[in-house]
Amino acid sequence: MELEHYLALKRTHQRFVDAYIDIGIASKALLAVRPKAKRAKELAWQWMKLPGVKEAIEERKAQERHAFEDRRQRHLEALWNRANADRTLLIDTSKNPTDPSEWPQELRDCIEALEFEGGVLTKVRTSNRNEASKLLSQHMSWLTERHEHTGANGQPLMPRQLVIVTQAEAERLDRELDSEV
Repeated sequence: MELEHYLALKRTHQRFVDAYIDIGIASKALLAVRPKAKRAKELAWQWMKLPGVKEAIEERKAQERHAFEDRRQRHLEALWNRANADRTLLIDTSKNPTDPSEWPQELRDCIEALEFEGGVLTKVRTSNRNEASKLLSQHMSWLTERHEHTGANGQPLMPRQLVIVTQAEAERLDRELDSEV
């Protein structure tokens, strides 16, 4: 992702843009860059009007959105691989483990643990397909877990009754409560 406006700014203004992205308030971002600045609101307003600052902020926001989408996509691919990878590639035809460097990425995603003895791969533990499918389905909103709420000892929840009292009854109840204390 190209950051031409951001890279064209002075280093101080780049730090201001970064702080603005993190904090979201221009005056506080300015104080993060220049802690002893007087009239921070006015100076921040001036810096926001500098050529390229608003464009640099938009570039940085777009960069963060893009990075988030990349992470999200990798996460979904890994979940898909954990649920659907061909695990038969772990062993060859003579029932010996294959070389881990030859495993495709979708198979590597579903590996949870490897055990070696004397430099030789002896055990491979893979992820649970059902759990991975459930996680993927929840993430994609294909599956919604429902929870049943019950009262004490599994009894049904009882609604509370709302009692409307007059002002005189409320004062009488307050006096009674005060006299008990």
